[in-house]
Amino acid sequence: MSEAADDDHIKLKIKDQNGKEMFFRIKRTTELGKVIKTYCDRQAMDPKIVRFFCDGQRIRGSETPAELDMDDDVEIDAMIHQTGG
Repeated sequence: MSEAADDDHIKLKIKDQNGKEMFFRIKRTTELGKVIKTYCDRQAMDPKIVRFFCDGQRIRGSETPAELDMDDDVEIDAMIHQTGG
C-alpha cells in the first residue's frame, strides 16, 4: 500500500471506563457516528447513554477525524452518561 493511500485512513482506539479497548481503522472523512454505532452494537449498549470524548472534548456523530484534526492512534474515551448523584 502506498504511503498516500495510508494517509487517507486513521487508526483509533475507544476505551471504556473499565479500561477495555476496541480498535478501528477508518477513513479520515468517515463520520464518527458510524464508529460510535458499531462500538455500541458490539458492546450491546444504547448509543443514547454513552458519551464519547477525545482530549476532553465531546465528540458528535456528524464530525470526522479530519474535522477534529485527529492523529493516527488517537484514543477516544467512552463514558456512560449518569444522571443524579
